Amino acid sequence: MPSGKYRAVIGETIRDTSNSGLAAGDINGDGLPDLFVCGMEKPNALYLNRGNWKFENITELAGVACEGWRLNGALFSDVDGDRDLDLILTSVRDTRNFLFLNDGLGNFTESLNIGWVYNQRAGSVGSSMADVDGDGDLDLYVTSHLNRTPGEILGPKEMERIHQLGEAARRTGRPMPDEWLEIYSVRKVPITPTFNKLVTDVSHMQDHLYLNDGRGRFRVVTDNDQRFRDAQGRPMPMPKDPSHEAAFRDVDGDGDPDLYVCADFDWADRFWRNDGRGNFTLIDPIALRRTSQFSMGIDFTDLNRDGHVDFITADMLSRSHKRRKTQMGFMQATDVAIGLIRNRPQIMQNTLHLSRGDGTWTEIAQFAGVKASEWSWGLAFTDVDLDGYEDLIVATGMIRDFMDADATSEIENAIKEKTTINALLKSTIYPTLPTRNIAYRNRGDMTFEFMYAKDWGFDAKAVSGGLAQADFDGDGDLDLIFNNIEPLEIYRNESNAPRVAVRLIGQPGNLQAIGAKVRLLGGPGNSNGLAPMEQEIHSGGGYASGSDPLAVFGTGNKTEGLKLEIIWRDRGKLTRRIIPNVKPNHLYEITQNGDDPLLAPFASNPPSLFKEDFEKLDVQTPKGPVRVGHGETAFDDFAYQPLLPNRLSQLGPGVAWTDLNQDGIEDLVISAGRGRPMMIYLGQPGGRFQFVQGPLADLDQTGVIGWIPKPNATPTLLTGISNFEAPGKAFDHAPLFGLSPAKKYSIAFSLPSQRSTTGPMALADVDGDGDLDLFLGGRMVPGRYPEPADSQLYLNENGKLKLDGANTAALKQLGLVSGAVFGDLDGDGDPDLVLALEWGPVKILRNHNGKFTDATKACGLDAHKGWWNSVTLGDFDADGRLDIAAGNWGRNSKYEESYSRANPLRIAYGDFDNNGVVDIVENHYDKETGTWVPERGRSCSMNAMPFIGERNKTFDQFGSGSLAKIYGDCLKDGTVLEANTLTHTLFLNRGNTFASHPLPAEAQFAPVFGMNVADFDGDGHEDLFVAQNFFASQRETPRSDGGRGLLLRGDGKGSFTSVPGQESGLKIYGEQRGSAVADYNRDGRPDLVVTQNGASTHLYQNVLGSPGLRVRLNAGPANPTGVGAIARLIFAEKKGPAKIVTAGSGYWSQDSATLIFARPTVPIKIEVQWPHGQTITTAIPTSEDEIEVTPQGTLIMPGN
Repeated sequence: MPSGKYRAVIGETIRDTSNSGLAAGDINGDGLPDLFVCGMEKPNALYLNRGNWKFENITELAGVACEGWRLNGALFSDVDGDRDLDLILTSVRDTRNFLFLNDGLGNFTESLNIGWVYNQRAGSVGSSMADVDGDGDLDLYVTSHLNRTPGEILGPKEMERIHQLGEAARRTGRPMPDEWLEIYSVRKVPITPTFNKLVTDVSHMQDHLYLNDGRGRFRVVTDNDQRFRDAQGRPMPMPKDPSHEAAFRDVDGDGDPDLYVCADFDWADRFWRNDGRGNFTLIDPIALRRTSQFSMGIDFTDLNRDGHVDFITADMLSRSHKRRKTQMGFMQATDVAIGLIRNRPQIMQNTLHLSRGDGTWTEIAQFAGVKASEWSWGLAFTDVDLDGYEDLIVATGMIRDFMDADATSEIENAIKEKTTINALLKSTIYPTLPTRNIAYRNRGDMTFEFMYAKDWGFDAKAVSGGLAQADFDGDGDLDLIFNNIEPLEIYRNESNAPRVAVRLIGQPGNLQAIGAKVRLLGGPGNSNGLAPMEQEIHSGGGYASGSDPLAVFGTGNKTEGLKLEIIWRDRGKLTRRIIPNVKPNHLYEITQNGDDPLLAPFASNPPSLFKEDFEKLDVQTPKGPVRVGHGETAFDDFAYQPLLPNRLSQLGPGVAWTDLNQDGIEDLVISAGRGRPMMIYLGQPGGRFQFVQGPLADLDQTGVIGWIPKPNATPTLLTGISNFEAPGKAFDHAPLFGLSPAKKYSIAFSLPSQRSTTGPMALADVDGDGDLDLFLGGRMVPGRYPEPADSQLYLNENGKLKLDGANTAALKQLGLVSGAVFGDLDGDGDPDLVLALEWGPVKILRNHNGKFTDATKACGLDAHKGWWNSVTLGDFDADGRLDIAAGNWGRNSKYEESYSRANPLRIAYGDFDNNGVVDIVENHYDKETGTWVPERGRSCSMNAMPFIGERNKTFDQFGSGSLAKIYGDCLKDGTVLEANTLTHTLFLNRGNTFASHPLPAEAQFAPVFGMNVADFDGDGHEDLFVAQNFFASQRETPRSDGGRGLLLRGDGKGSFTSVPGQESGLKIYGEQRGSAVADYNRDGRPDLVVTQNGASTHLYQNVLGSPGLRVRLNAGPANPTGVGAIARLIFAEKKGPAKIVTAGSGYWSQDSATLIFARPTVPIKIEVQWPHGQTITTAIPTSEDEIEVTPQGTLIMPGN
């Protein structure tokens, strides 16, 4: 494996500067990159590279001293088309920018041919250049940030006068006066799907785009030009946001530069798509699911080498547990945002956006291990160790820790409106915050490894800002310089691995070929199906800085068969050059000239496997069709237990396919939230539905299952009830209602009241008497989370459900059961029970003549303790045994990297302050200090348990303490549960034990709830659908929104590949819950329904799968749908995968009892293992598309 390391270079000729920007570029054409350093509070400097790491200060001689001006941004670029590098300088503190033109020898003259736009309360942070309008020259974008508040300029009396003008206009409904609009702006913040709150902000200076005429003369774009548009394409004014960095990249592959702008504080980042003519449109809100709160720097890469552009923005989350707790401060009440899907929350961490290839991204910084990099500024993706995968470098540190909660608490009353920004910056109450710069090594699997100082050489603690890369020593790799307060950090890249360096020379007007793309063909990973390594030549980046645009590719162990592909942008058109026989350890200088036209790929949109059939679920009203979704009523979960990790009131709905009216067509039932009606869709011929409004739910309904109580009886709809929101905490409540479809879904019976909340339900013939018995999973005990809940088994006695006393002890305090499914795992003919437990394992209860014993440890599953949500069964390796697929919390949460097998996540519970409330203390092992520490912060902890504030007077004391020191001896009286894996997992049945295999990475990006097994594409292998996302977490936890429903294509050997949403057709962005499979239009293809909490249900029709054989298994009058039966098709050469009929599986749901068998070749027989009976093999006719099989082996054809 190639190794990489930086070695610090002592820059004796480069003196102290500041944590602002810097720029690298060859200003005199000698082939050596030179350096400009912004001084901020110290003199600015231009250094000429004399070779061998010697630099000469030529600032005064070159004419770029800008004496007295505190500069913070620098960029070298050829703005006037004379084929030398000019210099752009910006200042946020002094509101003064400079454009210097180069004479080609490194002598500069200021140009006034640019109409800089200034504002007395804001300045310019940095600049980036690109040919935005396709005219062949480079245009300029400049970001702006506040340097003085309006109050500092106008004074409090004038501010109050203007404020009152605005209030008067608001009261009378008049437009806001111009004076008010100069100071304030109004933006919409989504609160619910239909309501936006108007937030008034103090206006900042807007960014500016300057268009180049090709000779270095610029014109500023104004709102009247209408070049910026909202997501609906309507012209909009440039936002008055406080911006840090802006970057141009071609993110959509059309050849023109798109624009991302990093906004500070709680202003939204702006992501603009370019139409190729310099007109920018905001991307759809759904395209990015969340962004960083304080976006500082940005850079781009192709992380997973799929040919699509990914990117990261930097924020200020610390890697240190102590600093996270001291920077957390006092917490606000947790918002309830039910059904709010199209908003874009901001979270205080780095955000890494992985492209899905269809113009949308999913955020995976937590999965990748790069969410935290201290108070971050400039950053860069660069292949440090030259292994073919770009690593991540981050500049960190701050003059003062203005997030320190103790300091804020100390001065918050004194600051008020009198303290200026400058005074705040000079305040010594806030502690200084020098930190080491950060390096993350790319492992090549979308995850990164933190590199310690001993690994890659970053050992200096400093306050850094911008960073610049260039090959300062001419060895073909990129060296690195950070601009610091105190001396610059200068690092030479010491990697000796093979590399290819490429410098492009563009046409007049674009000397450095900005916007061109360089690809190394045949490099690392290419032979494994990965896209070629690609770098886009860009100008600007690294936070107020500019690197030398030298493309460097590590070739790893690839030394032969290498090619370079260059994609040029030529006045809006694309051309292409191939350079064959590329040799490692060479510099290739390539000039744009006479290249072949590159034809744009044909924009094809091949049909997807599924098409959304949402109109089938519309409800007809006098005003036309209305789309109705699951209703969820807001509830304050934290009034019960303030430290709940997640809301427990937003766990539904469940969904079921079942024949309610016995017409032979399955109906669709969606459970309801409190105060809302159950949704029932009666199936009609031709795949249509008739809507019937079910009964109003007094409390949240959980799972739903259709049940035949006894032979020849009409169906009953079993509906689980959650008592969590019971008025007056009257938690003793019936756990289940039996609803009668024949009597307008009135309550036919209820089960005796109990304290535990009902979660999953499942039916099976447990005792072998031919009818179906019921398992009720205890999801929780209201107000006592995570105390284990009681589960129950009810035996069917002549159509009546009676509590099974024989299994009561085994099911009492079983745990927090979230998913349940029955299936014969050991081949003995009776149904075993598989359970998904939160804070526990996937549990297996073996059935021996109706008596259950815990076989979890014997099956090898006891070591996998997680936050399991769901379980389902399928024969994924086609060996005839039922395997287990289990949905967990995933590996893209804030908890990632806080646990391991040896040191799991823990939760302690008990009444620690003796007030009658079950307290919760989440904790984990902190690798830095070697102690167990609390997950939650001081503010929320002492709100729940006031003694925490008394024992820990400051945030520093809380952040520095171990769990034992913070809480004292009280935790010794509590109970502790553990979770050592959050990975969604496939457990392959090996007979007496199960082998664990993680589901693909894309499945790990969000929690999984619904899970469904079917051969969706009809290739003969079982596939898996997973429903994803959870938003209803407490305030300290970002919502889990990394999924949109995912189809996993099975290979028949126990492995899966992820199917992109544009290929599967599945794109569901909300909180998915129950999901279920049925062939509702009877075309031989398995279709899919997916519910969402507080939002609409999605119905998908399978349109491209190969039609299969529809099979119904009739196990007799008491079990006419064959629940528990397992069937396989037999082909001439082999047997197909086994399929089981279940009633209750996945997450609170019921799949259709009609099995769909793929027919990759012609089947000749069907083998059925009947519940508690024998295995029968029956020949099947090749002409039929649908059959019904009886225990005697009789085939019944449709219509017979």
